[in-house]
Amino acid sequence: MPKGTRSDLLQGLSKGNWSDAMWVAFMSPPRIELILMIEALGEATAAQLSDGSGRSADSLYPHLGVLESSGFISSEERSDEGRPARVYSLTEAASVRPVDHAEGSGMRRLALAVEVQLRDAARRIKRCADLAENERRSPDHLQVTTDLVWVDAERRERFTHLLSELRALVRESRRDRNGERMFLGIQFFPDVSLKEHRLGKSDRSDGRDGSGPKDD
Repeated sequence: MPKGTRSDLLQGLSKGNWSDAMWVAFMSPPRIELILMIEALGEATAAQLSDGSGRSADSLYPHLGVLESSGFISSEERSDEGRPARVYSLTEAASVRPVDHAEGSGMRRLALAVEVQLRDAARRIKRCADLAENERRSPDHLQVTTDLVWVDAERRERFTHLLSELRALVRESRRDRNGERMFLGIQFFPDVSLKEHRLGKSDRSDGRDGSGPKDD
């Protein structure tokens, strides 16, 4: 781990909240992609990350430097066979909660981070669609859905359980690394209408009469 980041990382773990440097590092599609790839591979060299992202290794080094200085990743020099190479891996910071659960601080930043991720996902989908269009490939590999639902406490618990099972399947697939590389994006959050946002409050409640909240 880079010098000077260990104490910051442990402080972040005790607070359960990301540092300013971590937020700045995360607000970038190329850096989000690097985090995902390193997490999926377990550890990776710049050459491997270049091959997976389609970007040159030289263009990745500045992003890797930002991720390392923020504490998200660490690196070490290895020379198993042939030329020495720097290997990157995630640190414990990847497990630090971005939002403080006690105070709720960090939600605005989290929303901005999700916006960055969604823009990145849209670009990925477009690349996939362009390739499928040119090759006349079946769209079965592309599954995208967006739904607005009303969820009571029982269904919320069921959703949470299913998401836990899905995360376990993701970890298993990441470990085995068989088949085609796929991108999986999930968002599940309370919906707030424009009117509620303008008023600065939400009077939504579970267990309505089934008609659901009025939209503005």
